[in-house]
Amino acid sequence: MRNSGLQNFTKRLLKTSDALAKIPSLGWGLSYFITILIFAVVYKMNSTGFYHTTSQFEKNLNEDAIEILNSIESSLVTVTNFSPANYDGWTLLKDEFEVHSLRHFDNNIGFTVLTVFEKDNAMVSMNVELNFKLNEELITCTEKNECYSTHFLQTTRPIFDKENNFEALTPQALSYYGDIHWFKTPLTLDKKIKGYVAAKKGFPSEASGSFNRMLYLSVVTITTLGYGDIVPISGLNRFLVGLESIIGLIIVGLFLNSLSRERRKVL
Repeated sequence: MRNSGLQNFTKRLLKTSDALAKIPSLGWGLSYFITILIFAVVYKMNSTGFYHTTSQFEKNLNEDAIEILNSIESSLVTVTNFSPANYDGWTLLKDEFEVHSLRHFDNNIGFTVLTVFEKDNAMVSMNVELNFKLNEELITCTEKNECYSTHFLQTTRPIFDKENNFEALTPQALSYYGDIHWFKTPLTLDKKIKGYVAAKKGFPSEASGSFNRMLYLSVVTITTLGYGDIVPISGLNRFLVGLESIIGLIIVGLFLNSLSRERRKVL
């Protein structure tokens, strides 16, 4: 009985092998690339379960930082009074107002603001370091379901230049040493900031270029290159990576088998 069962299994296996061998090599080649795309999508759906050792150096992250800084700058401009009467006759130049150098530490977001003031053909510029803490409790929504997050700004350095007698000439949002000022941003900016911070820590699932990373991972996995710059850290993703590697080897074997069969027919 055992021998009979083994023989039947062997016959079925051979029939299956013959049927698969009849599939053109082009079909197996296409299935190889389709498998890459399918696993890239699956990885994208489970992208939080991967650790990226090099995400903090990506160009996409720099572009996200620029977008965040531009959004912060726009929000600050709306609450900044550019009237010279508020600055003892000095005029804060709106065109020179610039936010740059995005930083993060723990749950705090830091950046630097460049301010330029003009009075009687004299100009003074200064860089002020500011920071705010992300707080999900400070979210308000309007009747139109437009939700905003409130951020409290704080600077840890005095905005006085006693040597040049330049006193308290910064906009309201910067003000004097230790002052705190608030401004509002759309919740989309909060999401962008959180994605940026997570990416800096090696989890860029919410940062730009997420699908491209997973497509790259799928190619590296199915070709068994295994660079190790993207590492699965969940049980499901480890299983998926291993499964794709095995499927890739099987498809390559079937492709070569089919190619050899086609070559024998031609000869």
